[in-house]
Amino acid sequence: MKHPHFFYHLYCINMACPGSVFGTIHEIRLELTSENITNTHLCPQCGATLVTAIDIEIRQILVEARIQLQR
Repeated sequence: MKHPHFFYHLYCINMACPGSVFGTIHEIRLELTSENITNTHLCPQCGATLVTAIDIEIRQILVEARIQLQR
C-alpha cells in the first residue's frame, strides 16, 4: 500500500532577493518529513533562511500584538 506524500512550501523574505516574496516569488516545495521541517533551508539565490507561509503569518500577528519572541 502506498503512503501519500505531503508537501509544504518555503519562501525567501529577503527584500533584496529577486526570488523573494517581494520579487518573483520563487517557492521551494519540500516533502513534509520530520527531517525537512527541523532543518534550516537557505535561499539558493541569496542565502537567506527560508520560511513557511505560517511563519510569515505568525510574525505578522506578533507584530500587530506588539509581542517579541526571545531568541
